[in-house]
Amino acid sequence: MKKVLIAAAVLATLTACEYQEFYKVPTMPGNDVPIENPTRLTVTTDASSTVTEGINVTLLSPENNKVQATFGTDNAVDVEAGTYIILKTNDPWENVTFDAPIVTLNTFDSRAEGAYVYSADNIHAGFKVVTLKANETHEHEMALQQYTRTIRFMVKLVGITADEVASVTYDLTGTRTSSNLIKPFGPDAVTGIATLTGHFPTLETDADGNLTAVSDARLLGLDLTAPQLTVTARLADGSVQTLTLDVTSHLRRFYQMNADQFIALEALLSFGLDGLTGSIQGWTPGWDEDVNGN
Repeated sequence: MKKVLIAAAVLATLTACEYQEFYKVPTMPGNDVPIENPTRLTVTTDASSTVTEGINVTLLSPENNKVQATFGTDNAVDVEAGTYIILKTNDPWENVTFDAPIVTLNTFDSRAEGAYVYSADNIHAGFKVVTLKANETHEHEMALQQYTRTIRFMVKLVGITADEVASVTYDLTGTRTSSNLIKPFGPDAVTGIATLTGHFPTLETDADGNLTAVSDARLLGLDLTAPQLTVTARLADGSVQTLTLDVTSHLRRFYQMNADQFIALEALLSFGLDGLTGSIQGWTPGWDEDVNGN
């Protein structure tokens, strides 16, 4: 009986050991790098932010912009003490590649002229350089800003009926494809080059009998050297009419716009006996001096 009791006691001890929890070295959130000098960090979102939900946080090394940690907002996390760039974004997005801190639009080469892109997703970001001391609690409230601006494409077709038109598309050269989200929105934050492409929705007939349509597109940035707008009308008889217009002067204030403003480019296409002719005017709503395209 004594041997049985001893065996039972040993078994109980071994069973207890199986459930014992041992201390685990904490690691940086989002990866497996051990934390040697822990500190506590909470990142919250200021009410003035352009977005307040669906936000991710990335900690970057200020020396090489390498990602050190990733986590969500509002919850305290353990991180290694040190100096970081806090990057907040509303990632994930569609049709883009995000290699923090760079966001890049997906391009396609379906035409001989080179790379093309569609309208960008609605990208918001905010950044801040911070130094976190060991064994302290840190909270940083940050707002996000919009990293795209909108161009409104407007078209008016004169001298043609809706039955004669199959579709109308637009292409804008000089579109930037990448943006560095730890730089302020502006020309210094963007790189790459492609042509924005899009189509106008169903044409409507205005009071004068002309066909009109409107299409909005978001851009990360623009090369303002010599952007050109090409409007292409594919007709029901299979023919194609194309008009290319210089829009340099109309887009010169692209980087000066607020996020809630847009530049409107209105193309007038006239179908006549001499073929297709046209003109362009542009303005930014809120800037009255631009209403006439001046």
